[in-house]
Amino acid sequence: MKRRFAFTQALLACLVCVACSSNAWAAEKTGAQKSAAQLLPGSTMVYAELSEPKVLLDLLLEHPLRERIEQLDQVKKAKQTPQYLQFQIIVSLIELQIGMKWNEAFNSLTEGGISVGFDPKTDGVALLAQSESADALENLRDTFLKLARNEAQRKGNPDPIKTTDYRGITTYSVGEAKFATLDSLLIVVNNDELGKTILDNYLDDSAGSLADNEQFQNARKTMTGKPTLWAYLDVATVRAANPEADFYNQKNNNVALELLIGGLIGTAQKTPYLTASLDIDTHRLALNLSAPHDPDWIGPEHEYFFGPGGQGAAPPLLEPKENLLSLSIYRDFSSMWLNSADIFTDKVDAEFAQANANLATLFSGKDFGEEVLGSFQPEVQFVATRQHYEEDRPIPAIKIPAFALVFRFKNPEPMRADFRRMFQSLIGFLNITGAQNGQPQLDQDIEKLGDHQILTSTYAPEADKKLSEQNKINFNFSPSVAFAGDAFVVSSTSQLARELVQLVTKPRVQGDKAKNNFVPNIQLNTDFSAVRDTVNDNRNQLVTQTILSEGKERDEAEKQVDLILEALGAIQNLSLHLDTNQETVQFELEVNLAK
Repeated sequence: MKRRFAFTQALLACLVCVACSSNAWAAEKTGAQKSAAQLLPGSTMVYAELSEPKVLLDLLLEHPLRERIEQLDQVKKAKQTPQYLQFQIIVSLIELQIGMKWNEAFNSLTEGGISVGFDPKTDGVALLAQSESADALENLRDTFLKLARNEAQRKGNPDPIKTTDYRGITTYSVGEAKFATLDSLLIVVNNDELGKTILDNYLDDSAGSLADNEQFQNARKTMTGKPTLWAYLDVATVRAANPEADFYNQKNNNVALELLIGGLIGTAQKTPYLTASLDIDTHRLALNLSAPHDPDWIGPEHEYFFGPGGQGAAPPLLEPKENLLSLSIYRDFSSMWLNSADIFTDKVDAEFAQANANLATLFSGKDFGEEVLGSFQPEVQFVATRQHYEEDRPIPAIKIPAFALVFRFKNPEPMRADFRRMFQSLIGFLNITGAQNGQPQLDQDIEKLGDHQILTSTYAPEADKKLSEQNKINFNFSPSVAFAGDAFVVSSTSQLARELVQLVTKPRVQGDKAKNNFVPNIQLNTDFSAVRDTVNDNRNQLVTQTILSEGKERDEAEKQVDLILEALGAIQNLSLHLDTNQETVQFELEVNLAK
């Protein structure tokens, strides 16, 4: 009985899946057929369309990464569970009944694409599809209806399929799902009201459609090319539906979140809509989120985020050797600090005030927000690189990437002395506390590179472990600061500090984001080949940890770690951008796979 019940559930689920996958109506084939936007009501809040499902399905089934993923232990175990095996049996039975493989049926029924819409007015969800022909859709529909009725009859249950007539069109109900077939078109909805609206628009345009919505028309104009997936969100309706939830205006209690997205609050309060597009091919995945934007929407308290008139630009990315991650952002930290009362909750603002008082002692009584942070330009760069170790120095058991922050002084000379003293005091403090806890001591030195100065510190080796590769984690670090022109470098290692001094003094060239007058606000790039090499540097430690934490044999643990390394090797790089111009804000994420 349980198997029959599961079979019925899967059968009905497949019917709904087929229904939702059979029609995007992205293009008209005859005068009677309309696009999904012409059928959905004008009050539709969320809309998405998949233009070529077959291309995407073939890519997923045949992609080289699929074989690698299927070799993962977690995937292998999942495929041996009773639930998965039972699902495979059900799929095989359905394929036998319809006379074709499931992916062949999917491709036949989704030739025109897939669309989905959510209408808050009716609280309804619609799935729209167009098959390759009316005959293909009708045959599959009748086969599934027959299977569902036969299963119910064997169990002694009444007919699960209910049929009704609406304006001469036969509609079907299977539980909560309701659907109708119109030539090669298939409509699936979750309530009658939305279904009637769609059918009215199909018959005579009497209900008003999403395609007639001026805001949706404007969103459509922003679509470029033919993305794999395109989606639209009516942000104005989302705001109107939550008039009492003043989350758009609440003060933040999370400093990191504020730095990441705080400046977008003004856009969220005013922008009418958001669009998303996703492009996928064999070696690339690219996501773009875009919304109308106006610098005047940004309140004075958030000017630190985009800069005056929205013209604050993140500096070009730094690219040292074997770079794991490079990040650059535009943020006026001084302005954020001084406006903390308007940005953050009272508790967080009080913490800012306390920090300001404490930090003043490190800077000879200078106000930290106004005089110290105010001495920096509103731009920050961060890098993390694979680290190499000198043969005559202690090598740590756990190898950590080198990392550094790069700031730019507005007026370098007055502040250099303060930061030199602060660094030397910090190293002295670390030596005192380290000695109390049995940690190695730091030796300080000053280096000159032309007109540039580097203050370094190096952990003194323990006499009995100088050439060992099992030293403390401390030996990953040789804390250093560098002054090069207007640049101020804070680095975890002296080696990276030296390399950055050479890079920060070169002429800076912005990337191609200047096209269409876009100004970069956040830029990030990750090189996965360097990430893989860094993980591989710690392979033995990872194997040992896997043995201890999961109780695996060494051969099995090594295989699991090697699969992780192989997965990292499948990705070439990942990049992320947040950019604005006078009309648009856009977020872009791109992943490139190794060829």
